[in-house]
Amino acid sequence: MDIKTVSAEELLQSIRQKQSFFSMRLRKHPEQARVFRKYGPPEQVAALLREGSGDVFFDNGTMCMTGTYLFDREAPESLLKLSDIRAAYPEMRSKGEYLVVHDRWGDMFRYPFAVGSKQVFKIGILIDKIRKAAPECRTAHRPEDLEYVRQQAEKLPD
Repeated sequence: MDIKTVSAEELLQSIRQKQSFFSMRLRKHPEQARVFRKYGPPEQVAALLREGSGDVFFDNGTMCMTGTYLFDREAPESLLKLSDIRAAYPEMRSKGEYLVVHDRWGDMFRYPFAVGSKQVFKIGILIDKIRKAAPECRTAHRPEDLEYVRQQAEKLPD
């Protein structure tokens, strides 16, 4: 998905396609996805993506970080403003390295970082950028940090 030209309809279609057979509600009504409940209607979210496209800090083809948000092109619901992050830490898995973040509503996202190739950037640089945008962000994967995220979680608007 090209963040420079993304449209509301493209976002809705992408969310619709990513839903499993068991998520019929979102397949029929993708405009009810959590990303739109967080950041406004599809047109507003598409505009947010386009506005940030001129300030890309990191882009590995899948994960994109601008001065204001993180976004996984393959998971449109992953859009997350940096200021809404409450915890961020690296995680190694068999398929690669991920930047894991928890937002102010208690949602967790895994952003793919390195899959089979050497990256010039280190996840620590991205975490430092997040910490500057969200000073209350925790940057470790300890039980007390995850408890902090749970305690700070806000109710998502209906």
